[in-house]
Amino acid sequence: MDEKIRAVITKIQKGKNNKGDFVICLNKKDKSKGSITFSIRIWKEESIPEVNQEVILGSIIKTGKGFRARQARSVTISD
Repeated sequence: MDEKIRAVITKIQKGKNNKGDFVICLNKKDKSKGSITFSIRIWKEESIPEVNQEVILGSIIKTGKGFRARQARSVTISD
């Protein structure tokens, strides 16, 4: 089962070494669990993500540097 997490964007970081920009988020329910990042490349919406925007994250994996979401989208009215 692929758990979806509602999170808030805290920072949009410029990438280093041609890796591209990435977005840093905190879990809205439990901010103590640390940050979750996603690459701006997976964002498929027309508008760019913004700081303080709520998002839905999915396909989250643990990496050597923390948690990474492989899916990210804006929160919609049906969420």
